[in-house]
Amino acid sequence: MAGSLKELSIIIKSGSFLREKSDYDDFFVAGRKETENQLANAKIFLETVEKYLKEIE
Repeated sequence: MAGSLKELSIIIKSGSFLREKSDYDDFFVAGRKETENQLANAKIFLETVEKYLKEIE
């Protein structure tokens, strides 16, 4: 399932936020639920990019 532009924007913001927390917060540890959610979001993002690239060929 491909994501909308709004959904992709939320995915990017969420991933960026968690990456910054893991880089700069001394005691940040990503939990299992956060990790699973980020993995699911990455799959949506990848599917959307792949679909877009196929469309522009």
